[in-house]
Amino acid sequence: MRTPRACLGYCLVSRKAGWPVSAAAAMSAFFAATFLWNAASLPLLPTAIIDVIVVVLVLLLIPRQPAPAGAPIIPRWDIPARMLVATAFVVGLPTFAANLGPQLSGLLSPFPTFSTVIAVFTHHQQGADAASQLLRGVVVGTFSFLCFFLVAALLLPAAPMFWTYLAATAASIGVNSLALRFVQQKIHSLERIV
Repeated sequence: MRTPRACLGYCLVSRKAGWPVSAAAAMSAFFAATFLWNAASLPLLPTAIIDVIVVVLVLLLIPRQPAPAGAPIIPRWDIPARMLVATAFVVGLPTFAANLGPQLSGLLSPFPTFSTVIAVFTHHQQGADAASQLLRGVVVGTFSFLCFFLVAALLLPAAPMFWTYLAATAASIGVNSLALRFVQQKIHSLERIV
């Protein structure tokens, strides 16, 4: 999973730098991890185990931030600007990926477009703490993402496509519910301490 590494890169750099340098660090972390995964060829289950370990480590390494006080004031241009930037990424990446071959373009396809855009706008408007908190949520969500693809990869050779994707979706929703419950319990325990 390269997205958690990108989130960690963003969070660590955002402690000392603004959003442009933080976004560059996140993209560098993503592309470096993509380069490493492109060079490796591991079976499915070891890859999944490595991914779970990486996600847990990233969650431990992302600095915990207090919840931002109050609702932010969002300018009128915010949503259109986010849409424009995200669209540029979505249109631009496949253009370059077509020249890279199927494996490398497949590795680039999960580029964290929307989490990068949302993190940059959150960092710019609400600060590094809010961006770190947002990216921590993105990393927690990668357990669900991983679960979906693991179940799909295991079932596709043996089960019809409809049932495979139904099972993968159900497993993903279940894992996401467990992750959400775990995060909510952590938040409540932190609120009791404060």
